[in-house]
Amino acid sequence: MKINVFSYKDAEAQFIINESYRNNWISIRDIGYESLYAKMDELCTNVKIVKFDDVTNFQLKHDLIHAFYKREFKNREPILFDNKMARDIINFTNQFNKNDMINIHCWAGKISSQAIGYCLNKYYNLFMDNNEEDFIRNL
Repeated sequence: MKINVFSYKDAEAQFIINESYRNNWISIRDIGYESLYAKMDELCTNVKIVKFDDVTNFQLKHDLIHAFYKREFKNREPILFDNKMARDIINFTNQFNKNDMINIHCWAGKISSQAIGYCLNKYYNLFMDNNEEDFIRNL
């Protein structure tokens, strides 16, 4: 199983130009910006959509959040990544075999998608123990 991690823009470029990237996506979406993903929703199949904010309880409690989120959270409560989301992702990825490709994207491709890609690699014990070079290259 190959796990690819992308930013939103890089993900869009991949599935527009390469049909082999039109399946098996974990799409991490920012709340309120779902319309940005219309092209993915149109062209891609087997997409697991996950919506949460890039914040933690610690950041909220100590007011250590980005100004963007301070504005957002004046209008709504933050959505934090939780155990149910983690179980849903595992259930989604359990359908794949070792020859399949899983693609993950978030807005920047640096925090949320990287964390989920790393955890999936650890969970499935794909490249970490056998070939660290492949593991790092895939991230």
